[in-house]
Amino acid sequence: PATYIQYKYVPYDMEKTSAPLTISYAYDDWAIANVMNAAGLVDEAKEYYERATWFEHVFDNKTNFFCPKDKAGNFHCPSNELEFLDPFDKRYIEGDAWHYRFFVPHKDLLKYHVNSKDYVI
Repeated sequence: PATYIQYKYVPYDMEKTSAPLTISYAYDDWAIANVMNAAGLVDEAKEYYERATWFEHVFDNKTNFFCPKDKAGNFHCPSNELEFLDPFDKRYIEGDAWHYRFFVPHKDLLKYHVNSKDYVI
């Protein structure tokens, strides 16, 4: 979508599930880059590898969760511990904030957690 390209994330003002969509698009871009790279389109793949890092734009360092972000750059995270566990929270798709906290299968997930104890392997 054009807004994803413009802001490097899906703005919450336009789509309430902005964080999950941004993360999903970043994963898709990573997959596209890998296919392009395998097909010998190395230079063309670079743009998609760059876009694969855009999930970083919806990571809130204050909460250590991926949260929707509006056009002005404000995060719209759950406001209390119970909301982070709410599977019916309209800010997330098919899950809650905790599910998406660990959904960056393609790049650098561990660097977003304060220490290794925050992430259990």
